[in-house]
Amino acid sequence: MGGEYDFVKLSLPDCSVLETTKLDPDNDSLRLHRWTMSPKNDAFAYIGTSWIEAHGSYQIWVRDASTLKQVARMSLPTGSRRPELAYTPLGDEIVARASLRGGGEDADLVGTDRIFVFDARSGKEQRFFNTKKGDSGLAISPDGLLLATARKQEERRKGRRHVRSLISVYDFEAGEEIAIGEFPWRRAPENVPMSGMETIVRDISFTPDGKQLIAATSAATRIWDIPEGLVPSERIESRCTDCGPTEEPSKKQLGQAQEADPIEPGDKCHAYVVDIDAGREFWENFDEEDWARKSDEEKRAVAAELETNFDHFYPEPGEEELTTRTYPFPGADREITASVYYTDESMAAKIGEESHVLYSVFLCIAEGKAPYENACEAPGNAIAEVADTGYNVKSRVKTRVLVNGRSYSLGLECESPAALKALTERSETDNN
Repeated sequence: MGGEYDFVKLSLPDCSVLETTKLDPDNDSLRLHRWTMSPKNDAFAYIGTSWIEAHGSYQIWVRDASTLKQVARMSLPTGSRRPELAYTPLGDEIVARASLRGGGEDADLVGTDRIFVFDARSGKEQRFFNTKKGDSGLAISPDGLLLATARKQEERRKGRRHVRSLISVYDFEAGEEIAIGEFPWRRAPENVPMSGMETIVRDISFTPDGKQLIAATSAATRIWDIPEGLVPSERIESRCTDCGPTEEPSKKQLGQAQEADPIEPGDKCHAYVVDIDAGREFWENFDEEDWARKSDEEKRAVAAELETNFDHFYPEPGEEELTTRTYPFPGADREITASVYYTDESMAAKIGEESHVLYSVFLCIAEGKAPYENACEAPGNAIAEVADTGYNVKSRVKTRVLVNGRSYSLGLECESPAALKALTERSETDNN
């Protein structure tokens, strides 16, 4: 950015210009990276750096929202990367997050990720604490007690690269990680540009009541319940006048993650792979007594070895609408393509106020060395045409494939909440 001025104060509703000011009066080459408004809307803060400085530090400015005059100015260490910025709920502090690469006097900070807390009026640094390497995103709970960030994790399984995102929740005052949330692992093919980028968290936020945390990647949105007892009770009592007792802090797993529902009701689909040969081997060697001794977690681990269920997705209903998802084939350098194709307007009929979607639709599944744009047109695919009368609750297409000498069952299953609701209501009416 740059030029004669960069911030403009407008009069509404005619949008006439009341006042203008530059991002940085001393620097025409400043690039704006993040900005945020104070909770009381009386000030705003922004963070930027000069594009002409190869190793320049990020600067943070705070300005009065009414006059646009500078209130404070702060600096992050030289070599900072991927900055994030937020006000605390009371508006008295500004929080910045950055990945530090080091440079000049700050060379010893290379590889560190850090949270900085500044006084919003004076700009004085209050404290800082380090976070997990590679953190991204920044969210503060409505009560100001928790801070959340996200990071990407990589791991090699059977010689193949797998990636996922993790959510870290910190005690904001103590600077300690006290809870984590997990996205599912996804295989990232080698030597493919931008491979695994779909797993990176793009945004993270607490709900207004502070009871849940929401994070979104380009492939999925997940919601976690925040468990009780994450921070000491005395700290809660200092900020809350009507709070019950809590447990002492300990690192916990965030509540069971939920896939966010679509804005409008519709089909919910998922692809799956069953290892037929592994299933046959399991039953040939099945020991009922040994199975009874296994814990639920061990049983789930065995089931996961036999069957892989991929994340749910919600096809876009409409005339000639095609929705396609691709997934890595477990244990093989191949790709699975799942497609849902709505054929005509008749499927757009409604059941009550709910969209009815499983009507005149093709479900298609295929696998190959590379993903397809449309599984319905892929060679060796499996196709199921669904043309019901409005009460088809669940539909499935599956096929048997041979990969690396092993037999698998490959399938796509879709269910219609609207059809289930209609069927339930019809049953209740018939019973009455």
